[in-house]
Amino acid sequence: MDWLLEDAQGWENLTDGAPTGSEGGGTAPSPKLRKSVLPWAIPLGVSGFGLLLLGIFSSIFPAEYMVASTVIAGNQEPADRIYRGLAGFLKCNNLEWLFRLCLVIAIGSLLAGLWQKGVMKRFEDAVDHKLDELGEKNRDASA
Repeated sequence: MDWLLEDAQGWENLTDGAPTGSEGGGTAPSPKLRKSVLPWAIPLGVSGFGLLLLGIFSSIFPAEYMVASTVIAGNQEPADRIYRGLAGFLKCNNLEWLFRLCLVIAIGSLLAGLWQKGVMKRFEDAVDHKLDELGEKNRDASA
C-alpha cells in the first residue's frame, strides 16, 4: 500500500513543478511517455493486407480485360488496349475503387505515423529541456 502513496506523491510533485527524488536530494526521473501507434498502425496494416490479398487473388484468378477500338464517324480511336495481371483482375471484377481506397489509406497512415514520430520527438525534447531546467533550479536552490 505504501507504493501507492509514493506514486501519488510523485504525481503531486510533478504537477507542482517540484522535482522528486527517492533520497530527497536527487533529480526528477523523466516521466514515461505513452507512445500510441495504434491510431495509424492498424489502418496501415489492414490496407496493406488488403493490397496483398488483391495481388494474391489476381495471380490465382488471372483475368484479361480488353478495350476494343471503335469507329465513330470515320474517326478510329487508338488500337485495342489489353489489361493483364493486377490491372486486368481489378477491371474485370470492378475492384479498382477498393485498390485505390487501400492505397490512399496506406499512404495516409504512413504519413500520419511519420508525423506522429516527429511530433513525439519534439515533445520528448521539450520535456527533457523542462526537466533539465527544473534540475538546474533545484541545484541552485540547494546550493
